[in-house]
Amino acid sequence: MWTAVLGTILGIAVMTAGRVEAQDAPPPTPSESVVRAHVFSRPPVIDGEVEAGEWPDDAAATIRLDRGEQCLEPRRARWRGPLDASAVATVGVDADALYLLVRVTDDVSVHPGEPWWHGDSLEVFLNTDLADDGAPGDPARDKYSDDDWQLFFMPGNPHLRWGVAYHGPVARFDDAGLVGVRSASVRGAGGSYTLEVRLPLVNFPGLAGTAARRLGFDLALNDVDRFVPGADASSPPAPDPATYLTWNGLGDLYRRPGNFGTLELPARAASAAEPGGASDGSSAALVVAFFVFANLYADWQWYAQLGFESVLLTQWVARVVMFLVGFIGMAVP
Repeated sequence: MWTAVLGTILGIAVMTAGRVEAQDAPPPTPSESVVRAHVFSRPPVIDGEVEAGEWPDDAAATIRLDRGEQCLEPRRARWRGPLDASAVATVGVDADALYLLVRVTDDVSVHPGEPWWHGDSLEVFLNTDLADDGAPGDPARDKYSDDDWQLFFMPGNPHLRWGVAYHGPVARFDDAGLVGVRSASVRGAGGSYTLEVRLPLVNFPGLAGTAARRLGFDLALNDVDRFVPGADASSPPAPDPATYLTWNGLGDLYRRPGNFGTLELPARAASAAEPGGASDGSSAALVVAFFVFANLYADWQWYAQLGFESVLLTQWVARVVMFLVGFIGMAVP
């Protein structure tokens, strides 16, 4: 009898201890999402077409948005699987630019044109200088500064292909002064598309140089399947919130850079044109020399047909002598 009682007491104690331990354990925190950019020796052509060997098959440089836990919780029940909305992205870099290849699967394309931040889109988030961010939990990580960006890419928009929603603490909804941004896409079945993007690093002072560095980075896929009537007769139709997937499954990316994942940029070789523009100067000199030679050769051929080569030689010698006389006259005080 006493053995049974003691067993029951011990069992209750063990169950209680286990319950207390479970209650006291902190909630699981999302693991940090890290992707390492592929270093291009030859940059891809931004045309939406993926040629053989143009982009690497590099797992470390690949991001996938195709799991239920990556959907924002309020919209998770609307997601019908990867054929409804999903994306596979590859990240690359060289001395001059950051590159993205994104293959998006979507069952239907919906975009009103304006406002351009409504409708299907791919959102790119950048924190280009982690030096001014605080430690995890620091309030500074929960607000945008001048090195934080939210960009939209909208292949289905009939009027505008990309724009900046947020740069720093200010809502922009323009190009935010970015230069040289290029994007191109090719449409697939339904609302699917293949997108290529080039973001010149000159736009981001925190990414200057070719040394290895880390930056905050994230992707989000915004999928809208239909528009619904406005709240009243005077209100325009509004997008019916459908699926919104983020790389690391966290929300509020438009205002909390602390929720971004991490992009690692390996060290790269400097661009051939970087050291003082020597490459550009040499190219220009070669072009000038070519046209001078072509002009002289054409003159020689024409005079040779007439048998007056000696006349042309006399002209050339006279011009050289006159140039030397003038040069010496200017040089000697």
